[in-house]
Amino acid sequence: MSADNYQDILNRARSEIPEPVDIPSGTWRLQAVSGKYTEETSDEDVMAEGMIVYKPVEPSSDVDEEAFAEFAAESLEGARIFDRFWLHDLRDVQALNRTFDKMGLPDVSIKDAIAQVKGYEIMGYVFQKADDKDPERLYTNVKQFAPVEE
Repeated sequence: MSADNYQDILNRARSEIPEPVDIPSGTWRLQAVSGKYTEETSDEDVMAEGMIVYKPVEPSSDVDEEAFAEFAAESLEGARIFDRFWLHDLRDVQALNRTFDKMGLPDVSIKDAIAQVKGYEIMGYVFQKADDKDPERLYTNVKQFAPVEE
């Protein structure tokens, strides 16, 4: 959602705010828009987390055509998928490293790869998951990454 659209929505009466149209589940070509890495240190441990923000570029054949048409008409341009991750041990780091390999990122440090991720593309399975405490609140998730094949 652009800043202009966001301000427009915030200035509307609550009854005029439209229901969101969720990205249809299925495999999508995704392009990284940004990457972020943060660390928090406590007396006992270092908590490392990050996020890669993707925009959907193109659906694969497993995405429902009707759902895509409705989504594209309303939400495709400003849609974003937030893939948040935590780095607690080597398994977490290697999982992220495999994702970067599938994106074709150069062999740089994990922190540098996160910072350089913008513009790289990957295939990912996109789906919605209900919030545990508020089942009406859906979160868009992505998993099962694969390289983009031309």
